[in-house]
Formats: sequence, structure tokens, C-alpha cells
Amino acid sequence: MQIHQPKITQFENSQVFYNKATEIIIDQILDTTSQEGLARICLSGGSTPLPIYSQLSKNSNLNWYDIELFQTDERFIDPSSEESNQFQIEKALTPKILDNLKHFYKINTTLEKKLTLELYNEVIESLSGVFFDLTILGIGKDGHFASLFPDQEYLGHNDSRVIATTAPKTYSTRPRISLTIETILNSKMILVLLKGKEKQVVINELLEGKLSAQEFPAKFLLSHPNLSIFFTEK
Repeated sequence: MQIHQPKITQFENSQVFYNKATEIIIDQILDTTSQEGLARICLSGGSTPLPIYSQLSKNSNLNWYDIELFQTDERFIDPSSEESNQFQIEKALTPKILDNLKHFYKINTTLEKKLTLELYNEVIESLSGVFFDLTILGIGKDGHFASLFPDQEYLGHNDSRVIATTAPKTYSTRPRISLTIETILNSKMILVLLKGKEKQVVINELLEGKLSAQEFPAKFLLSHPNLSIFFTEK
């Protein structure tokens, strides 16, 4: 695996962090839509990106009809649950934005798991060239991103676009659906958002730690040539 040096930017507080992240996402979308007419953005769940999605929904420069959204992963639960990534993303973006979107390709967890996988795999397979213009991720303290957890056989050698995974026992909702590493890496740009003092440990392991990528999956992201990491302790 060829390793690239990520661009890491630390911010003094969460508001500057949110503002700058929103700004870079908007710039990437506008640059892409001006050149290609359509931007494909892949969104993760979790608490950190939600204020950014909310800020995006208030931006008047974005033509949402030129934007397609995708999910990096999902908990295999009812989409109306507050634990659902889909639920939280849609809440942050607001119904007005959702009505104006070109499309939001969601992981449909109301179906049997096999069919859920097949349908979302078909969506991703239908994309030509680079799948996503921007993918937004977080990284857990254990090094997981999306729903790709340490020491799993699917890490780094999977031909599928979408897979079923299981979170460790310490997680409240264990059954998951996730894009594979290979799918996520097929992005023009990856933006990782890290918030909280404890995430300094994540950065340290990512850059200088001795764990393998199998043990700390976020290290697979270092093979991407356009990886930016935004970090704030507060």
C-alpha cells in the first residue's frame, strides 16, 4: 500500500472547525458542479458532521438539484430511529433541501439484509469513473471508519461495493451496512472530521503508531492522495 501524507489542520474551537469544514465542502461542490454539472457527495453519520450538514442546508450558493448524496454506512435498524444515520442526516439537512436534491441514495434498512445489500450495491456499481467527488468521514478511537471495524476479514481485500458488518460488543447497535474500503477510496477527495481531545490519540496512531491497517483500519485511508483531516480539541 502506497502511503501519502494527509493534510492535517487543527482549529482553535468547534465553531471555526465547523465553519471551515462547511467552507471546503461548499468549494468542492461548486467547483465540481461548475465543471461537470453534478456533484456526488458521500456522507457519514455520527454527531460531529451534523452541525456542518445543517450549515450547508442554509447556504444560498448551492444548487441542490445538482447534488447527489450517498451514505457511507448505516445501522441496520428502522430508518425512523434516532440512531439511524439516515434519520440524523435528513433532520440536519431539513425537508426543504431534501425536496430540492437531485437524489439522496439511502441504504434501505426496511428490507431483508440481503436485498438491502444488493440494491445499494447496484446503485454504486451504476456510477462511472470516480464514484464520489467528496466523501466525509469520522474515525473512532479504535480506528474504525464508516462501519469498517478492526481485525475483520473484509478489510482490504473485498470485491463488493457494499457489505454487511458487525460492530464490536461495546456498540449499542451492532448490525451494520457499509461501503467497502475500496469503494470509499474511489473518491476525488476525502475529508475526515475529528472533534475532541481524545481524537489526538487517533491522529498519533494514524501517523506514527505501530498498529497495522488491519488493527487500525483508518490507516487504509493513507493510500488516498487527497486526504484532509480537520481536528479540534474543543
